[in-house]
Amino acid sequence: MVIISASLAMNGQDYKKFRMGFKVAPNISWMQPKDNNMESGGATAGFGFGLVSDIFFAENYAFGTGLNITYNGGRINYLEKQVVDDVEYIALKERKIRNQFLEVPLTIKLRTNEIGYITYWGQFGLGLGFNLQTFADDVYDYQLEHVITDMSDSWEKTDLPSREYEKENINDEVGFYRVSLIMAAGIEYNISGSTSVLVGLEFNNGFTNVFSKENGIEQNADDEALFNEGSPEEFKLRSISNMFQLNLGILF
Repeated sequence: MVIISASLAMNGQDYKKFRMGFKVAPNISWMQPKDNNMESGGATAGFGFGLVSDIFFAENYAFGTGLNITYNGGRINYLEKQVVDDVEYIALKERKIRNQFLEVPLTIKLRTNEIGYITYWGQFGLGLGFNLQTFADDVYDYQLEHVITDMSDSWEKTDLPSREYEKENINDEVGFYRVSLIMAAGIEYNISGSTSVLVGLEFNNGFTNVFSKENGIEQNADDEALFNEGSPEEFKLRSISNMFQLNLGILF
């Protein structure tokens, strides 16, 4: 009986406790405004790659981590005050953001026993991201011009044509870190020994504000600028970033 019990205990521990691999991860990402004065302008396509690491503390339970480089972003629209040739304008800004950040996932990974050649898994936890660089493509549609004369001080409609700016570095306008919720599921297909192909779908939901210090102009129900005693009312930009990504990799 002692020999049988010892044999069963050894079999229960007969699994690889550490696995490592790499992945590529195309994604679709978007901005989700947290203020009614902002509007999402749609999603953008991105890409990521990195290392995958599973540290098992039981046969079907692991601490999932790694190191990812991710390119994502989104489109967002809001009113903003701009100065052109020493004249103040209120413009509708249509901004496309492109981020590059380093992310460290801290997750719990659960998986089934191998069924045929396939193991099913699910993953849940946090992502800790750090901004490496952020660029923006901006289109300004100028709406109002600040007109000052000896007799009046007013905001009037303008005929200033729209302007476009590409690949503007906006590192100083966005937050340095990003915290997100990670939820993922997928399969591993065993191809030889402990080597498996990894396929999974991940939803990465940001918690932290993308913007750090920039302000916009409040709008009324008709999407027109709001004023208080002749001055435009401002608000702090608040938005999170989300993405779906397809994880394709190999584990050893």
